[in-house]
Amino acid sequence: MTATNHKAHQHDEDYLSPDKILDGIAPQRIGQRLYCLKRVDSTNRIAKLLATRAVPDGTIVVADHQTAGRGRYDRSWIAPHGSSILCSVVLYPSVQANQSARITMLSSLAVCAAIREHCPLQPKIKWPNDIYIGTKKVCGILTEYNVDAEKVKWMVVGIGINVNFDTTCYPDISDIATSLYNEGGSLISRVSLLKSLIMNFDNLYLQFLLNGFPDLVRLWKQQSCILDKPVSVSDNVTTVHGIARDITSDGYLLIEDSHGTVHEIVCGDVSLRILSSAAGVQP
Repeated sequence: MTATNHKAHQHDEDYLSPDKILDGIAPQRIGQRLYCLKRVDSTNRIAKLLATRAVPDGTIVVADHQTAGRGRYDRSWIAPHGSSILCSVVLYPSVQANQSARITMLSSLAVCAAIREHCPLQPKIKWPNDIYIGTKKVCGILTEYNVDAEKVKWMVVGIGINVNFDTTCYPDISDIATSLYNEGGSLISRVSLLKSLIMNFDNLYLQFLLNGFPDLVRLWKQQSCILDKPVSVSDNVTTVHGIARDITSDGYLLIEDSHGTVHEIVCGDVSLRILSSAAGVQP
């Protein structure tokens, strides 16, 4: 691969295909069935359709380009053709709807592990679904699911990793987003990174199915970029300011406000910001 005019480009050897991605790896659950698409509106939309058709647990949809990729709150996702990892994983975890955050957190651990295996970088997790390098976002995770009698019937985890493009060329996102190319200074094989993502996701998912969430939540806390820091969390009604104190076994965020009251924040339609300070609360 080469980089010219501050923009990254892929060579033919980095095109995505099931044979190339699965060559040399043997996942037990994640990625045993893999669909690679050149162009799609949204990998999550395709994965949700496949979930209703009872495809195997761990089925993955990967695309070179999305025309309508989105994150939380239907925000658009910028990713030039062939520059990123854009994939969605179909899961059938045995969890209640109020435990769905566990799968999002598991997914974020898999992304961080894959990045560390390919870059001399230290990715950190911003609750509930973003991966940061320094102060900028390098990956977003969008989890959607269908519920039957309070139990998750199926779940789709959409993952978008900025890999080989120069975010400084995109003024709308350059202040808040980065890529592995920007941070590491070199281009990365998307095929190799996907292999790592699949195997890390597979290992963590199997660990979750066998042993539950306690071990994973401890690992997640070690990689968090918000714990013991001042934050602001907002939904459509209220805003809570305070110190991010802990993550519960269900993946909820605990925030202590200036009065000493601890608020349990559910991973849902909330927006979290890391603040420079929180008046009246000791870190």
